[in-house]
Amino acid sequence: IAHGSDYIGYFRWRTSIMGNEIYWHGILDYSGRENRRLKEIQDIHKYTEGMFEIAGSLYKAEAGLIETYDNMMDEELDTWHGMVNEVSTAGIFRAAQHTHTPLDIVNISGMEDVSALSRYKVLFWPHAVMISETEAKLMQDYVENGGTLVFGCRTGYKDGTGKCIMDKLPGAVSGLTGADITEYTLIAPDEGKIRIKWGRRELEAAVFNEEIQPVNGAEVLGRYMDSYYKGVPGLIRRSSGAGQVYYFGGAFTEETAKIFLEELNVANPYGHMLQLPEECELAVREKDGIRYLFILNYRKTPAKIKIKKQMRDLLSGMEAAGNMLIEGYGVRILKMQTY
Repeated sequence: IAHGSDYIGYFRWRTSIMGNEIYWHGILDYSGRENRRLKEIQDIHKYTEGMFEIAGSLYKAEAGLIETYDNMMDEELDTWHGMVNEVSTAGIFRAAQHTHTPLDIVNISGMEDVSALSRYKVLFWPHAVMISETEAKLMQDYVENGGTLVFGCRTGYKDGTGKCIMDKLPGAVSGLTGADITEYTLIAPDEGKIRIKWGRRELEAAVFNEEIQPVNGAEVLGRYMDSYYKGVPGLIRRSSGAGQVYYFGGAFTEETAKIFLEELNVANPYGHMLQLPEECELAVREKDGIRYLFILNYRKTPAKIKIKKQMRDLLSGMEAAGNMLIEGYGVRILKMQTY
């Protein structure tokens, strides 16, 4: 409001509709005395000054979760796409959090150069329902250059306009995956948990199941243990160039995603440096040969961590090693050389 008279009129109107009682609240209380909120702002200022050197650093992750704008829009409209994607996105994210595996969200919409993907050892694209020829070529290049790519059910069954393709699934990535989807089904309410045996481990194949026949040099890694398709392949792998592609015939629960992270050797990559409880999140950034490890305690009680290598607490400036307590909802930023 530009003019004082206008402001007074607005002020009177607001007070009248609130019963002539005026309430306001900000950093300070009505008395203007110092309080907890002001102390917290002062602490934030102090922490920000201590973190200044982190500016310009890059988030460091060896695992990524692929998304595209087309698929994000489609999952909002397509009930089946939405069901599987909701389970898998949450499952992969939670598995990464609880195993202290830094994870990137990688949007490849419009991307044509594979170099931006070379930093990732493993990429999950759990339900690439809509995948263009350009994106398929990008995935091919990523794998041939040494990357590991993981697909889940419902991959490739729509074209760029959202229409179901009139071809064998998984469509544009059939050759890359070595998968021929011969049958598929939504899990019935009375089926219970559907499992796939992978070596000595069991994967839950949630929500929706596909029967997979390996072609083009792919090998069977796991078969269904339940339902009428018991014994049918549900997990295959195909090598291409220096890398490999996994095709999994279901959605990824947290436990299933955890097994994939472990089997693909990307789970807990900093376990030799830190021992953390599940309640703590780990995020890592790097800049000029310096690594910054952020540890956030999400519970209200102190969390006990163990630092296995000599580091420095960036906020206090003190050396950090051995056992350490992080206060409830607290944070530590540990600094170390990468060489």
